Amino acid sequence: MHSKWQIWDFFNSYPMDTWQKAEGIFILQSFDSQSLRIVKDTLLAQTKEKVFLHKVGEDLTVDWLETEFQGLSLFGPGESYIIHRPETIPTASIEYMLSDRFDVGGRLVVLCYDQDSAGLKKLTKKGTMTHCQVEPPRFWETQKLLDFICFYFKIPLSFESKLYLLESLEGNFDVLYQAAQSIKISFPDKKEITLQETEEIVSRERLDQFLLAQIFGKKKLVEFFDRILELNLEFDRMRFFFGFMQSHLVKIADTSYLNGKARLSNYDKDIMAAAKIWKQPDLFKWIGRFNQWEILAKRKDEALLTQVKQSYLYAFDNK
Repeated sequence: MHSKWQIWDFFNSYPMDTWQKAEGIFILQSFDSQSLRIVKDTLLAQTKEKVFLHKVGEDLTVDWLETEFQGLSLFGPGESYIIHRPETIPTASIEYMLSDRFDVGGRLVVLCYDQDSAGLKKLTKKGTMTHCQVEPPRFWETQKLLDFICFYFKIPLSFESKLYLLESLEGNFDVLYQAAQSIKISFPDKKEITLQETEEIVSRERLDQFLLAQIFGKKKLVEFFDRILELNLEFDRMRFFFGFMQSHLVKIADTSYLNGKARLSNYDKDIMAAAKIWKQPDLFKWIGRFNQWEILAKRKDEALLTQVKQSYLYAFDNK
């Protein structure tokens, strides 16, 4: 069964406890990594009884699939799985998953796609798997998108504040999401956020994060860490920034999302330039490190600053 949603309709009408009773292969597809993340996390939060383990697509070899799922009749249903980057699942494994030999035995295997792939097309062509697709907003739906993001973060922006964001920022999900997240961190309990407050936060945050991302993309790591330490960010702002950097590096690692764009923004051009400089293994190493730092920032763990300083010194010694 294939269902298509705009993200605001999905959060308004989709049964969020779907994964509680679901079995088999469930294809969750969204239009970018950030939207996929909040959809996945929301569905996961409403699934209390299942135990989920996390795997990366490239680890799903035929041997692993056979070993993991063949013994179910002896031991009963086990853990379910969230599969990240399923576009990297080997072709032989896709064929095996489509065959009559493959049976998850009452468990749930969720494939989380944020891009099209040959494997996705093969899986959906069979038509026997649940396929939930969140589509990108149309270019004339930017105001609806901003309204949804404000609803998601529960931030009461004034009319003038919303108009400022619509006029000042690119009308895509990731940019508006990052801006709203920054506003939420700065004003977690305000009853209405004014235009002046919005201008102050968005202009400053946007300048800082995109400039730092550009510096990192050029592999100027000493300058990157030097600027971070100079900013002396609070834990909440560091959590926001390290989350942004993960999204940024995922774009550098896979620039295919730019293929359908008629016109590239300056940010898109920075992504393309960085993709020529960085090797994928190094990008994934840094994505993992920024993820660890995001977790430490969320915990308000003082070890975070020590680790950032260590990375700065290592970059300084190896420049």
